[in-house]
Amino acid sequence: YGVVYRSDNMAAEFAEVQVRVSAAADEGKANKAVCKLLAECLDIPKTRVEIESGTTSRYKRIAADASSEVVNAFIGGLPRL
Repeated sequence: YGVVYRSDNMAAEFAEVQVRVSAAADEGKANKAVCKLLAECLDIPKTRVEIESGTTSRYKRIAADASSEVVNAFIGGLPRL
C-alpha cells in the first residue's frame, strides 16, 4: 500500500520523510492515501492527519495530531534513505 523513508538530515520535529502510495494523484486520492498511511503508522485516526500545504505538489507539509513520543518513535524507526 505504501512505503515511508526518513531523510538523514532532519530533526524529528521537522522530519522529512518520503512516502510512496499506489493511489493515483486524481481528485485527491493520493493525498488521502498518504494521510491514511501515516495515520496507520502512527496508530491514530486518519481524521487526525491533515495536509497543511502542498495538496497539488509532490512536496507536502503534513500535521499529525499525535504525541511527540509517538512521532519520534515512528520517525526513529524508519529506514534511512
